Amino acid sequence: SDEQMLTMSLDAYKQFLTENRNKVISTGSDADMVTQYALGAAAAVSLVGTTAYGADGQGPAPKFELSLTATGGGALPALVDSGLTTTAGAPIYLVKEGNLIVGRVDTNGDNAISSADDKAVFAIAIDSVTGKLAVVQFESIFNPTPGASYDEEAILAPVGAAVNVVVTIEDGDGDTIASDAVDVSGQIKFEDDGPTAPSYTANLSTGTVTLD
Repeated sequence: SDEQMLTMSLDAYKQFLTENRNKVISTGSDADMVTQYALGAAAAVSLVGTTAYGADGQGPAPKFELSLTATGGGALPALVDSGLTTTAGAPIYLVKEGNLIVGRVDTNGDNAISSADDKAVFAIAIDSVTGKLAVVQFESIFNPTPGASYDEEAILAPVGAAVNVVVTIEDGDGDTIASDAVDVSGQIKFEDDGPTAPSYTANLSTGTVTLD
C-alpha cells in the first residue's frame, strides 16, 4: 500500500527542520509517494500533579527529549526491530541519531545499521519546548489488511525496546533533574492510503461485439 501520513503540513515541515538541524542523511525514496511530514497536535506526555522546584524556584522551561532504551533495562539489541516493514517487505530498524530516532532498513545486508550505508524510511523528533512529536516519512510502510481498509494504522512497536520521552527540569540556580522515561512508541502511527477508483466508459467504437 502507498502511504500518506496525515495531511502534508508546511508547519510540520518547518517544525521538523527547525528542531533538528542535524539533517537526516541517507534517506530512502519511493516512486509512489512524496516525502510526508506530520506534527502532533499536543505534547506527547502530560504532567501528573505539580512540579516542585525547591527554594531556588523555576529556571528555564522544561525540556523534552527522546530516548531509545531496552525494555526492562539492560543493553539494546544489536538491531532494534521497529515492528514495521516497508511495503516492499524490508524490516525497519530503529537507531538514535543526535536528537532523532531514525527508522532504517539494512540496505547493504550486513546485519548492522549505519547512517552512511542504510536508507532512512522515517525519522521521529520532539519539540524540546512544546513536547510535540514530529515525523518525516521517506518510504511507504506496509499495512497488512487488504481490501478497503484504507485508514488502517501501522503502529510503531519496537521489539525489546521503547521510544521514550524524558523531561528535564531546571531550577533557578541551574540544578537539573530528569523525569522517568515515558514510552510513546504506540503514539507513532502510519495510516494506510488506498487506491483511487478509476473511471471507465463504454468503448462503442471498437469494443462492440455483434452477431450477424
